[in-house]
Amino acid sequence: MIKEQDNIKHVQGKTAGEVMVRLVDLHKSFGRNHVLRGMNLEVGANENVVVIGRSGCGKSVLIKCIIGLVTPDSGSIYVFGEDITKFKRKALIKLRSDIGFLFQSNALYDSLNIRENLLFTLQRRHKELSSKEMTMRMEEVLQNVGLPGIESLMPSELSGGMKKRIALARALILKPKLMLYDEPTTGLDPITSREISQLMAHLKDEYKMPSIIISHDLQCVEITADRIVALIDGVAAANGTWKELSKSADPRVNSFFK
Repeated sequence: MIKEQDNIKHVQGKTAGEVMVRLVDLHKSFGRNHVLRGMNLEVGANENVVVIGRSGCGKSVLIKCIIGLVTPDSGSIYVFGEDITKFKRKALIKLRSDIGFLFQSNALYDSLNIRENLLFTLQRRHKELSSKEMTMRMEEVLQNVGLPGIESLMPSELSGGMKKRIALARALILKPKLMLYDEPTTGLDPITSREISQLMAHLKDEYKMPSIIISHDLQCVEITADRIVALIDGVAAANGTWKELSKSADPRVNSFFK
């Protein structure tokens, strides 16, 4: 059954101790543009939750709030059981070490080769690791995204799909407890989009971590989602599986699946 906004209090089949992210009555405005109007959301352990919505509805703002890049006007954001809206800058920086973020644009450093791109953050966040341990991590993530042995290449030598895989590898090298994806298949052809979506689904099980995925790509949504949340008019208007939401009697929700 599709759960409406006022009834979204617990993730079905999850206990409170397994909830990795909880948004409570989240509000965010930019001037007169009220983007989030009381958003509630929960993400359980090892669960992929996809947030769908029309362009400009606040999907990207939502995940930027979760990682502390945007400060909400009111409401609470619990990540790993702590309300990060009360965090100071130092605590937020530490939190981000446990969260992988795949940017829509990939955000690779064009002047660095793949090895340097992958090790850049690792060298700054985990100085306790030896050079050998860092290299082992790099080789592991390259293997897991299906691109072993390309560490000497430059980003300019990669296809769009390969750049996306490297951006994903860079997020995974920190061994995050949570992954955030902002439109992960934008700009990719349908075949590459399917491959990236299948990889995301596989990596959730490989790394045993939950994910929040922002996407308007129906193929990506269908492949990756354990649960879908429809963000409409600033709130989670519907919450359920692909099958449930695609058969919703609410035309605002059903229209996403046509």
